[in-house]
Amino acid sequence: MSTKTTLVLLAFLIFVAAVVYFTQFRGQGGTAVTPSASRPASLWEVSLPSISGITVRDTVSGTQVSATRDVSGTWWLTEPAGKTADPAALNLMASRLSNVFVQRVLTPTVSLSEFGLVTPTLKVEVATTSGQASFQVGDATPTGGAFYVSKPDDPRVYLVDSGFVGELRKFASEPPIAVPPAPTPVPFNVPTPAGP
Repeated sequence: MSTKTTLVLLAFLIFVAAVVYFTQFRGQGGTAVTPSASRPASLWEVSLPSISGITVRDTVSGTQVSATRDVSGTWWLTEPAGKTADPAALNLMASRLSNVFVQRVLTPTVSLSEFGLVTPTLKVEVATTSGQASFQVGDATPTGGAFYVSKPDDPRVYLVDSGFVGELRKFASEPPIAVPPAPTPVPFNVPTPAGP
């Protein structure tokens, strides 16, 4: 390999490294953040059977869904009130919330406002048999593949997949209301004309 080719490849690798640094390890305002040593696979330890309530609020649109699960495992919508819950949709969301995958953990060196977490766009609360857990969603990362997420009393910032954040927004804007079963058609018998 010639010296010129080697220099071109080296310059290209430096360029790629710079792009990764500026898109993944820098905040929205261009302030550096440092990834922590630990990279947990999940945002929290919440077992699916322990989940007894879910609240998702979209602070941008003002929509909110709240549901509770009783001891028999039946889901009830508390907001919007007076609607029958779709148990399949709520079980799916409970399953997703029991294991929120984290792409990366950042130790911010700046204010949470750099990540959109002072005025979050989504707030999520999960009630469990042992207490309550919550997180809030801020801005998207520069690449758009993840969103910045924070938890109360935790100084770290987490990167959560944008697809899951989209699911949460849809959940808040389209409440999991059960579709009533279609009515059973009643057969119509044509009377036989009477003979002469």
